[in-house]
Amino acid sequence: MIVTSIARSGSTKFCLDMAKELNLPLLDEIFELHVNPSHKQSIHELHLEKIYPKNPKFLHTVDLDKSVVNNHAINYFSLEKTNIFLSRKNVQDSFWSLLAYLEKYINFFNPKVTNENLMKSLDRFLQYEMVKAEFFYEYCHVFKKEITVPNLEFRDSIVYRDIYKSYKDRIEKFKSKLILPDYLIYE
Repeated sequence: MIVTSIARSGSTKFCLDMAKELNLPLLDEIFELHVNPSHKQSIHELHLEKIYPKNPKFLHTVDLDKSVVNNHAINYFSLEKTNIFLSRKNVQDSFWSLLAYLEKYINFFNPKVTNENLMKSLDRFLQYEMVKAEFFYEYCHVFKKEITVPNLEFRDSIVYRDIYKSYKDRIEKFKSKLILPDYLIYE
């Protein structure tokens, strides 16, 4: 079973709970080759017990009907295979949380990064994630896919909005590019 969402939507917790409930393995972000597989053990709020490889030999052994896959690799083919589409109720909060997580990720895996290079990396990653988000929500709209909103408590993004205030206009203007169902908000 594939659960797809944009980053920082609560999918790790959602998938972890589902995997435990169904007594299935959680295969976390196995399709995102550019993401360091150990980041969930190193810096994520949830520390996963097991990391699976992201190579063809392992993927050849995966039975998607007997596992729960937390997926952020958003493209037409992965969305066609997705069983559950997931989003925070307030989509904008995902982007504020993403900036904080990206900074932590970059600093952890590249502790000598300069502030200038950090800002360039944050800009690049944010743009990449916005392109993915636009495609995700438009796909759900065009193909009439119901989006599940997990019943989870999230950190208050007001703190992130203050820390990353230089991104305010960019994140707020992104609302105009999204096609959201009426049960989701962007504020």
